[in-house]
Amino acid sequence: MWRDGRRCFIASLLALCTLLPTFAFAQFLGFGGKDFKQFKDQAGRFQLEYPKDWQPTLGTGDVLVTFAQKKSESALVIKRFQLLDDPGEINDVFAQLESDALKMDQPQATDVSFKMAGANGRPVIVIDYSRPGLGGPERGRQYSFPIGQDVYRLNCTALAGLFAKYEPQFLHIAQSFMSTGIASAPATTPPQSK
Repeated sequence: MWRDGRRCFIASLLALCTLLPTFAFAQFLGFGGKDFKQFKDQAGRFQLEYPKDWQPTLGTGDVLVTFAQKKSESALVIKRFQLLDDPGEINDVFAQLESDALKMDQPQATDVSFKMAGANGRPVIVIDYSRPGLGGPERGRQYSFPIGQDVYRLNCTALAGLFAKYEPQFLHIAQSFMSTGIASAPATTPPQSK
């Protein structure tokens, strides 16, 4: 009888872990809201949550902000790319263009693959890749958010052996990303002070 109860418990636990969405599982593991800080873009274009032990640094040009983990095990770079026209339907063709753009931006990237997903009711392209890094091989994941004529690219990287450790945090960051709906200024315009 004890064995049947234990088997039932283990089977239930496995089913729960399989069915539980990744973001909820990340919160269950301790990567919930209390471990994150709110970041609001100075120009009022977007906001997101980032791990509280990461250091933000404002960027220039297309790089809006960079977040670095305190031990340099992982990082996040947020870029904004302006399209010439409204992209229309966000589909696999658009996702392939985003994947090609990543390969051009990072010529040493290998094992590049993409998939379509959604976050906060918007389409998002998720691109996984590998690359050499200063501290050794790295794995990366880019979340591309097309919003009007802007594409926000959240490029998350970690040392290859530590990627699984930071993956729930990357997912939390991406799921917390929200555009404020304010039209973007040209990339050459510096952020306005509050």
